[in-house]
Amino acid sequence: MTGANGTAVTGLFGRMMWPERTPVSDLERELAATRIAHAHANGSITAEQAGERHGRLPSVRTRADLRAALHGLPGAVTPAGLLAASRLAAALWVVLSVVQFVVWALICLISGSWDGPWWLWTVFGGGALVAGLHRITEWDHRMRISEDGPSRS
Repeated sequence: MTGANGTAVTGLFGRMMWPERTPVSDLERELAATRIAHAHANGSITAEQAGERHGRLPSVRTRADLRAALHGLPGAVTPAGLLAASRLAAALWVVLSVVQFVVWALICLISGSWDGPWWLWTVFGGGALVAGLHRITEWDHRMRISEDGPSRS
């Protein structure tokens, strides 16, 4: 799993940290083709633009590629702010959880006595919040790609 160098990520943590590197499915490509066809039929894009976008779809491997193919279509791509918020929340949760665990372990080692695992509040509570934000980001992507989302009037 390597998201920093541009390859696709498949693990849950990788999808949370680099959602734009999540591999797309054939269904997502088909939905994108339908969305492009609808945009052309509605007059949002020209026939040349639609043809160029359709030509890109077979080579689309990640959500970043899909985002580039759909760029400019109203409501077609997840806002960058939502993706950044999801990434920031996941990174912050991991850092805080690790720091709290290390502090707890040091307290137990130095004092020589067992202290209750209070760091679990951050791991489970923060994890639930991060998971919820990740689900919202996934839901937003699915709604936008299927045309049931914000672009419909």
